[in-house]
Amino acid sequence: MEFSDLKYIVKSFVGDKGTYKYAKEEYYYFNHIPKTGGTTLRYMLYDYFGGDNIYPNAYEYFIKNRGSYLIWDEFLTKNDKPISTPLLMGHYDIKPIDLYPIKPKVFSIFRDPVSCVISSIRYNMKRGRRYSDMSFDEVLESELWREGSMQAKHMGYKRKDPNLDEVLRNVDNLDCIGIAEQFDRSISLLNRQFDWELIVSGSKNISKNKKRISESQVKKIKQAADIDIEVYNYALASFNKRCKYFAL
Repeated sequence: MEFSDLKYIVKSFVGDKGTYKYAKEEYYYFNHIPKTGGTTLRYMLYDYFGGDNIYPNAYEYFIKNRGSYLIWDEFLTKNDKPISTPLLMGHYDIKPIDLYPIKPKVFSIFRDPVSCVISSIRYNMKRGRRYSDMSFDEVLESELWREGSMQAKHMGYKRKDPNLDEVLRNVDNLDCIGIAEQFDRSISLLNRQFDWELIVSGSKNISKNKKRISESQVKKIKQAADIDIEVYNYALASFNKRCKYFAL
């Protein structure tokens, strides 16, 4: 948590309603794929939706949940069903959809899988998670399978029972798609599709570790991320079609 986050915590604690104009029976779910620019978007959503219209708001995220989303089982235990807040955010793949009183509008951001895997590994190593006692190469050798299908898993992919066709259908069924490498254009698409007024703000959670990795390491990542590469390319093609439709 940074000092600047206190502003959002206070605003959410006192019931800030943001500038979002709530419409009855209108729900949204941000299926937040890690390391795709979603943290930057999360702050934009704090500003727009305010504390009353979003879960978790900044107070819940930083104070109650200690700076992270609840894992799925904790979420089910601590929250009423069906979901009642207009916007839900989390690393929950597509599971929450069935908890809404009506089908929500779902959106996700995708990122080039090689960059996404590198960023995720470095982030978790820096934060002392999972790989804190391992070198980058050791992570590639033993944990790459975990990182290499992250984006597909957020679209419902099952490693033990491969279901790529279903995953691609889930991408098609997203109400809006963003691409991390085209972030500003992605926000414009969100605003057009949902009739929102999100304002692009400064990037958050950006790694300062710019150390290059070797060609052999990149090759390993591409081999392990073959499913994510297919999902990303599919999402990118859909994103470009949607942008073309809205003349963006």
